[in-house]
Amino acid sequence: MKRIQRPLQRQRQKYKEPSSEPSPALLSLLGRMEARQWKEETLQETVQYIRQSAFDIKLIQHLRICEQCRLEATISVERYGGRCMPWFLDLVNDVNECGAGDPRYAGCPRVEDYEMGSYWDRSTDFDEIWRFITDRCSWAEKLIRQEIVMATRFYKRLKGWDLNTPPPTEENLPF
Repeated sequence: MKRIQRPLQRQRQKYKEPSSEPSPALLSLLGRMEARQWKEETLQETVQYIRQSAFDIKLIQHLRICEQCRLEATISVERYGGRCMPWFLDLVNDVNECGAGDPRYAGCPRVEDYEMGSYWDRSTDFDEIWRFITDRCSWAEKLIRQEIVMATRFYKRLKGWDLNTPPPTEENLPF
């Protein structure tokens, strides 16, 4: 009976009442868990951003070739302000107005520089609208390609992050 009681008494003596303060080891573990979760989420967001940007490039290239899509884009910009078009052709949430002061949007062609006419006045100039679309698409293609390169570099740095050093900065994120 004494042999059985001794280990039980030792176990009871080892356990103390839990502390209300987390230990440094626990804080370190929680920090690593949060960092790992942030890393996984950010990697997924970066991949999604690169895919969306690649799709935008394909759309720009397709608009230059396809006559039907060219006509649809022209009508969409003229009648509806491009609100169902990609971000660079959306005149309702125009890049020049929403991104004012952002150096990335400095060379963006402005709508005011084109005499497109109006759907309501029946004074539409489709050639001028198409010139605006091609200028905007050329500008956006350069910007999107640069952002794809930045996002790819960020993805590689984040993928190689060991969770012990400071994380790659979020200010380098293109999105």
